[in-house]
Amino acid sequence: MNLKSTFLFVLILASISAKTQTLSPDVPAYNWPYDSLIVYGDKGISSGLILGIETPHMGMKFYNRAIEIQPENPMAYERKAKAYLDYKMLDEATEAYTQCLDLDASNVKCVFGVFSISAAGTTRFQLGEVPQPMMKQVYNSAIAFLKVAPPEMAEDAAYAELLGYTFKLGIDNPEVYQKYIPIVLASKLDDRNYLLAEEILPAVQATNNNPVLANLYDKLSQYYFTLDNVSKTKEFGQKALATGYAYSTTYYYLGYTIYYDDKNIVEAIKILEEGLKKKGSYDRSSNLLATIQFNEGKAAYYAKNYTGAITYLNNYVNDYPESERANAYLGFAYYNAKKYTEAAKALKELKKLAIPATVDIYYPNLKALISFSEKPTATAPAIVTPLVEVEKFEAIYFEGEDLSAQRKFDEAILKYSEALAYFTTTNNKPKMELCYISLAICNHNFEKYDEAKSFYLKSIELGASDVSSYSNYALLLYAIDKNYVQAETILNNGLIRFPNNEAIINMQGKMYISQAYDFYDAKDYTTSITYFDKGLLLRDDARAYIYYGYAYSELGKTDDAVSAWSNAFILDAELATEFKDVYDYVQAKKQ
Repeated sequence: MNLKSTFLFVLILASISAKTQTLSPDVPAYNWPYDSLIVYGDKGISSGLILGIETPHMGMKFYNRAIEIQPENPMAYERKAKAYLDYKMLDEATEAYTQCLDLDASNVKCVFGVFSISAAGTTRFQLGEVPQPMMKQVYNSAIAFLKVAPPEMAEDAAYAELLGYTFKLGIDNPEVYQKYIPIVLASKLDDRNYLLAEEILPAVQATNNNPVLANLYDKLSQYYFTLDNVSKTKEFGQKALATGYAYSTTYYYLGYTIYYDDKNIVEAIKILEEGLKKKGSYDRSSNLLATIQFNEGKAAYYAKNYTGAITYLNNYVNDYPESERANAYLGFAYYNAKKYTEAAKALKELKKLAIPATVDIYYPNLKALISFSEKPTATAPAIVTPLVEVEKFEAIYFEGEDLSAQRKFDEAILKYSEALAYFTTTNNKPKMELCYISLAICNHNFEKYDEAKSFYLKSIELGASDVSSYSNYALLLYAIDKNYVQAETILNNGLIRFPNNEAIINMQGKMYISQAYDFYDAKDYTTSITYFDKGLLLRDDARAYIYYGYAYSELGKTDDAVSAWSNAFILDAELATEFKDVYDYVQAKKQ
């Protein structure tokens, strides 16, 4: 018997007497040790939830037997309580959590469980209609949890803090609480509720409810950030920090404003690092901090402040060790600072990370720099690199990306072309290919299909970094030129370059269905069916099934037609209205 079967067999044996809620002495599991009973209790609860069993008895017997063995151990009580909570049996969960806390008053999971039960009870009401006694219960249980919440439960603590102190405002000032509800529920303020937020600030300040104040300040700071109002963004962000309950978003928007608008690098880094330390991981702050470290490290390098460059870039490389460009600047900074041991390490890492196709373009004397750093002699070779020019034209390329995103295709094409001209002179094939695919997509969107095809093909010839070079080129070939043979060849080549790629397979399906329509229009129903077969094997298409059915109907194959039409209505029920006569026919056939 395999392990899965053994587990289910044990659960079945243990669950035979559901009324007792404990293990019978004649069941093998009765003599298991405490830890094993807990493990099987957990598995029973999990299986019961998956199977849709209405009560937690599949796991409860194991927990109860564990309690019989070690009645002073709180673990089984906590597991029981969590199981009852998962099954929304709140009274039973409350009893078990209470038993757990009687044994261990600071048990974090049980303290959080009590809060969770009280919070779950409020879901029966609209936020503005929660009774005061229930608000007090939630607030008290939230405070109890916040006193013991460990760092790894930061998200749970943030929720408890927000809900608990929101209800505290409801207890202290019901009128202001009603005005606060649409603000706390909003992901961001709009032109209406930002005025309401500012209106209730004095009343909230009077309650000394700092978490609610922090929420108001944070949302006001974000609101003014979207308006490019620097002074107000900073004012409310700093007020949020002063409450001691600032959000991750507070630190991010404040750090962003201080860096980009005030140009205060040191203070921006301090704010962002403080936010990450106090509030935990937040991608936007981490990414902004990394951007600052890299940009300032590069700027310090070009200003010949090698010590500063090393500090910033080391911080960046610690977080992003596989960054080719950061390792390049770090190695160059060490080299120019005559710290050759460190330079050798960074430059060898650069050699390992650099793209083979561009390493000789970007770092033509990298080998010489590494050799000298490992064994310095009297004359150090100068660093040779075109990175200043490369990054200038990379920036021009990204200007094109921004313009394309704004659908300013003609302007974007000019930027891409300018970047392409430079990268072509240096034979930088990866960057050339990137320009080609961007030019292709831009011309495609601009409905300049011949130019688009030319650039898609050039991208493919240079190794195509993106599947769209193949799929979009094929689309233009078959949809515009009706050149199905070449389109199929391109897609097959695309699957060699990108095996099993769904976008290419999907485009193959579209192409075959397009061919099927062409043959259908030409009244060649047999060939049309052949291509519908091929296309629908690769992708679902409700409308294609309609015409697939029509083709069969034209050939007198009624059963096949009904089968195709049935699939169409299964995939898209709304087609029943557009093709009502077909739908009625199918329904009649089924009766």
